[in-house]
Amino acid sequence: NGSASCTSGVCSIVCAAGFANCDGSVGNGCETATTSNPAACGGCGQACSVQNGTPGCIGTQCVIAACTAPYADCNNLYSDGCGTDTSTSLTSCGACGNVCNGTNGTASCTSGTCGIACNVGYGNCDGSVTNGCESNLGTDTLHCGNCATACAYANATAACSAGSCQLVSCSAGYGNCDGAAAN
Repeated sequence: NGSASCTSGVCSIVCAAGFANCDGSVGNGCETATTSNPAACGGCGQACSVQNGTPGCIGTQCVIAACTAPYADCNNLYSDGCGTDTSTSLTSCGACGNVCNGTNGTASCTSGTCGIACNVGYGNCDGSVTNGCESNLGTDTLHCGNCATACAYANATAACSAGSCQLVSCSAGYGNCDGAAAN
């Protein structure tokens, strides 16, 4: 991996591009590859290291070869290594770019899975954390006061006000003569 010479009884070597004589011995030549070796990336003593991962070397440049789970390289920067903990990150929960939705609540990321704690008056009635706490329990006729209560009256129009079902009006030809909305 180089060109040897002898001058005045002293051996020397000039290394070929991509190789170096890191141990200083001309007897074994230019023994160290420097274009793909993370221990000598670009030259002797230039070791690559990656926070929470495994380093690599491509064309004399240090790179991230792999990340140690649950960490990931979500910003594609070698300088901070595998700096994202996908088990707890609200912006990269379980995988890079998977944002936990906190609409009308407080988002969480536990063991790489998004969760949400709804604010008072809101519910996650569809069970999906991707759209947050989508139901306003104070006004939603399908989820009035809680996720299980739908406002519906026979032959009438219903509304939800302050978390309680209300009879708005009766259909043409019908009346609420006894004043009981339930029937």
